Order: sequence, then C-alpha cells, then structure tokens
Amino acid sequence: MTHGMLAAAQEITAQIVAAVEPNVEFTEIKRARAKSPTDSLAAYDLYLRALPAYFGQTEVDYKSVGVLLGKALEVDPEYAEVLGILTDSVVTRTVQGWHESWSRGVDEACRLADRALAAGPDNSTCVVSAAYTYGVLSYRFDEAFELANRAVMLHPNSVLVRHRAAAVYTVCGEADKAIAQCEAACRMNPLDSKRAATATFTILSAALYFARRFEECIRAGRRALAFTPKTNIARKYVAISLAQLGRTGEAQAEIAELLKHQPDASLALFQLQGFRHKWMHELHLEGLRKAGLREK
Repeated sequence: MTHGMLAAAQEITAQIVAAVEPNVEFTEIKRARAKSPTDSLAAYDLYLRALPAYFGQTEVDYKSVGVLLGKALEVDPEYAEVLGILTDSVVTRTVQGWHESWSRGVDEACRLADRALAAGPDNSTCVVSAAYTYGVLSYRFDEAFELANRAVMLHPNSVLVRHRAAAVYTVCGEADKAIAQCEAACRMNPLDSKRAATATFTILSAALYFARRFEECIRAGRRALAFTPKTNIARKYVAISLAQLGRTGEAQAEIAELLKHQPDASLALFQLQGFRHKWMHELHLEGLRKAGLREK
C-alpha cells in the first residue's frame, strides 16, 4: 500500500469512528428531547436542565440533580422519568457517601422508588431504579431481583438498565449474572469514558470481588477510577481485593485515599450495606479489616 493509499484509508477510518462513536450523554439527552412525557413545559425544561448534571460524576453534580428534579416534581408530581432518574441519583449519592445521612438517604430513595413504580410501571428507568433501591439499600432482594429481570426485558438496549440490574444481581449473590450484564453494557457502549463506563466498571469490580476474582476486580476498579477518581465504591473494592491478595501496603494506601473523599468511611458504616447471603457480608468485612479500615 502506498503512502497516499494509507493516508486515505486512515482518513476513512477516522470518519467512520467519528460517525459511530457512542456517546451516552448525547444519546440520552437527544432521546429525552424527542418526547415530552409531561404536559408541563416548565417540568420538562427542568428535566432537560438536570440531565447534564445527572451524567456528571461529582457530589456537586448530584446535588444539582436533586434540586432541579425536585422542582420538576413540584410542577408535575407524576412525571415518571423524573421520578426514576431522581431515585437513581439519590441511591448513588447514598452509596457513594455523598448523602447527608445513610438512613435519610435510604428513606428518601425508597419513597421515590415507590412513587416511580406507581407512575411508570412499564418505564424501564422507573423499574430499574426501584430494583436498584430495593436491592442495594433496603434488603428487599427477591423483589429487587424480579424488578431487575423485568427492566432488562423492558429495555435490553439500555446501558443504564444493564449496569443497574448488574448491581442488583451482585448484592443478590449472582456474580456471574452481574458480570454478564456489565459485559453487555461494555459491548453496547465500548468507547464511552464518562458516566456509563464509570458505573459499569464500578459495578463490575464489586461482582468480581464476590466471585473472588481479585486481580480482575482491581483492574475493573482502576478502570472506573481512571474515568472518575472520586468513585468511592470502586476504590473500596480495589482496596479490599488488594488486601485479599496480601498486598497490604497498596490496600492501606487506597483506604487512605478513600478517606479523603469519604471521611465517614468505616466498618460500622459499611456494615449497613446489605447482601443477600451471610458469606457475602463476611467476605466484604474481611477485606475491609485486612485493608486496615477503622472500626468507627
């Protein structure tokens, strides 16, 4: 192949990549703008304004989501998509340690999840956010598992549905099923480096930990941290996998970094996180103790 032909081929390749590169944030906002599931233009405007922050990765972003979507619900209390996204954001704030209180975060998320299911029983965002809430925060594992399955059936091409269902399968002790959902999410969105990839690799790290695939857990968690350094959940699973492998110094360094971003992190706090099986609780706490996390 001549230099000119090679250059032409590279140009064509670049054009193809630019044309097909998935961008979840753009796609989701475009989809939202294509239909307005509310009669209130004011509520719809608030919803659209909240989406960029929802695709953000910081505590400030999620507080902004709460404010904007809370105002949208004041205008239209039955706005299903808003209820689903707000539920999901409150769960994320709580498990990342960004909520003012774990117990208040659980209560708020559960109330919103109930409202979301009532408003959108066939809305995949509502169904999967309720599954995520019930499974990750309120220990309603059977209900969460069924809702996660239903969400995947409703919208199998949604990356959000895939990785939130994976989170539910993880806490239910179905690591292989969770890993398969994360792998599907990666195939659907292979080049994304923002919110979806962070969530997918964070949840994958948790699933791999409970599958006792510690080396792979570290790689997945570090992928998430490369996208979003303040992803506390991924850092925790990296730390405890390092500890399980006997790499105590590295584990302690990760715990020290975790405490910078989540100052209240402790064994007492993480004991509030629910898992379906006793062995999962034990494996979780074992790793945290080996990594040197304080008791309280």
